[in-house]
Amino acid sequence: MTICTLGHMAYHEMNKKIPLLQPISVGRYQLKNRVIMAPLTRRRATDDHVPTDIMVEHYQQRASAGLIIAEATN
Repeated sequence: MTICTLGHMAYHEMNKKIPLLQPISVGRYQLKNRVIMAPLTRRRATDDHVPTDIMVEHYQQRASAGLIIAEATN
């Protein structure tokens, strides 16, 4: 077995034991895990309340973690 295969197996064993990493249904949504990022108001929108590129980058960096509840703009 390769190290990559062992790492994959270890992830699946850990996933069975840690509820945080297990799927969950929330209303009509099926989430791949129970990681949820709460909304944050970081005041990075323009004065006209338009989201900026830095806000897009922020969420792109976190998009694979789990459900993201997006922030208010101001």
